[in-house]
Amino acid sequence: MNWWQRLKKNPLARFGAILLLIFYISVFAADFVAPYDPYDAQANGSLLPPTQVYWNDEAGFGPHVYPTTQGKTELETGDRKLIVNRQKPAWLRLFVQGAPYQMFKFSLPLPPTFQEVEIFGGIPGNLHLFGTSGDAKFNLLGTDEQGRDQFTRLLHGGRISLSIGLLGIAITFPLGMIVGGISGYFGGWTDSIIMRLVEVLMTIPSLYLLVALAAVLPPGLSSSEKFIISLILLCCGLGYTYQGPPFRLGYQGLGEIICFICFGPLAVAAAYYSQVQSFSLTSLTASIVVGVATSLILFCSHFHQIADDLAAGKKSPIVRLGTLKAANLLPWLGGSIYLLTTLLVIFGSFPIWTLLIWLSCPLAIKLVHHVQENHDRPEKVSNCKFIAVALHFWSGLLLSLGFMLAGG
Repeated sequence: MNWWQRLKKNPLARFGAILLLIFYISVFAADFVAPYDPYDAQANGSLLPPTQVYWNDEAGFGPHVYPTTQGKTELETGDRKLIVNRQKPAWLRLFVQGAPYQMFKFSLPLPPTFQEVEIFGGIPGNLHLFGTSGDAKFNLLGTDEQGRDQFTRLLHGGRISLSIGLLGIAITFPLGMIVGGISGYFGGWTDSIIMRLVEVLMTIPSLYLLVALAAVLPPGLSSSEKFIISLILLCCGLGYTYQGPPFRLGYQGLGEIICFICFGPLAVAAAYYSQVQSFSLTSLTASIVVGVATSLILFCSHFHQIADDLAAGKKSPIVRLGTLKAANLLPWLGGSIYLLTTLLVIFGSFPIWTLLIWLSCPLAIKLVHHVQENHDRPEKVSNCKFIAVALHFWSGLLLSLGFMLAGG
């Protein structure tokens, strides 16, 4: 049970194990955890943002929501105004009655026709973990193009995603035992042939990259120098794919992801390794905070140039989402900086001094309010990128100061 002792001593591993367990329980009990049927569509409810929760207003005190629908599309701007019916408040409740389901229903496509055959009929029920007491819908993550609840569909779709890992282990583990057993039992040329085939298969994804780097890097460099230069070259290569032909990934809305990878994990890994010649999970998690803050600058810079992006055929996230939806997404992106830092402090991965990053929170609030008020006015929203730059600077400085004080 050495693995169990190591798991208990590693707070980050405990956090990952608990999170993974929650994911698996949630997706396999999605019928109960999700508030709605994954195929139920809401009338005039396509592409709704996450439902706003009210706590204290004219309806009373306590968590409640109002029926929300999409208005007509404005032909000039493409925006759709949200219509909130304040006359019909619905209170959020735990363990509510809802759409009927068959819990743990299981079916498989079996030969010879490979049509779905029901293996287990499931447990009938209509109780859901949370929901509303009225007509209003609580869309935790908004809705899709057909007005279906995104959170519900995410949980049901997660069954496939998480089952793939278990299925992969169920296939590869016995296959590896058989191949390894044959190789070890017979030995000699049988072992050599099997092992060479395995090594060839393992080198296919990275073979061309290693050959290219070996040709570019001077032979006299140390291993650490080669690693750091490789990271730098990888960042340069990713930077080229942002605008350079034939990739032009920035035109496909992937610029923020490239920015996150290059200025987050890769940049921090290169800086950290150059100083201590080792890796650290703490530096990796810190790089996520830095990467998100950096990507926010690029994300905000698209609000005032949406017309130019449309004319150039550039499908930036703002073009894909629209200014209103992108403005509603901004609090989640900015808030993730502080949420992640706080969670890592709670689980012991970050020192408590890193909570100094919360001193930059007023800048995040200012950025969110400014963008949400002026998202459709390019002349006024254009300076939001400078607020994002200030947020990046102060959040990074305060996070670094927290680590310095803890090590001090």
